[in-house]
Amino acid sequence: LFLFNALYRFARDQKSAALNWGFLILLVGLPVLQLRSLPDRWDKNEPKREAFLKGDLISGYTPDWQNYYRMSNWAVENLPEEAIIGVRKAATSFVFTGGEDQFIRIGASTRDTGDLVLQNLKAQEITHLMACSLRLNPEVAIEGQIIGTLYSYLRSIYAYNPEGIRLVHTIGNSEPCYLYEIVYE
Repeated sequence: LFLFNALYRFARDQKSAALNWGFLILLVGLPVLQLRSLPDRWDKNEPKREAFLKGDLISGYTPDWQNYYRMSNWAVENLPEEAIIGVRKAATSFVFTGGEDQFIRIGASTRDTGDLVLQNLKAQEITHLMACSLRLNPEVAIEGQIIGTLYSYLRSIYAYNPEGIRLVHTIGNSEPCYLYEIVYE
């Protein structure tokens, strides 16, 4: 909107009919171009929509997100209510679990030492980390090309104290999701 407003004001101030018409064509043309791709996007999402309407909430998702969904639900169903789980996508876990508020977003990788990582996690009262193999490119699963945010935390903790993390549960053989308990000293 800001860009359109700036272009409109520029065209108006120039008092040029060609610029005014150009702005109008741009204003109408961009949404039309977006609408042209709507049938392709509609068809691409058909399996997900059909599955959802039949009550299967995850079959339309890629395996990495199916495992993320399953692990979010497993954690809520099997961990104590007071458990706080550090995840990459807290809002997604919140939605997947029907509004359970046990998830905290960890949005950036760390290069901190393990002791600092543990201090920061403890300050946030995080008891578990959920490390899933979320694809860098949602269209293609390539071994090793995943979002590594939580793995950087696990790596720092393990390098500092190999007994500082304990694997609690794994879901998925392909594009797995791991749940680790943080073992504070």
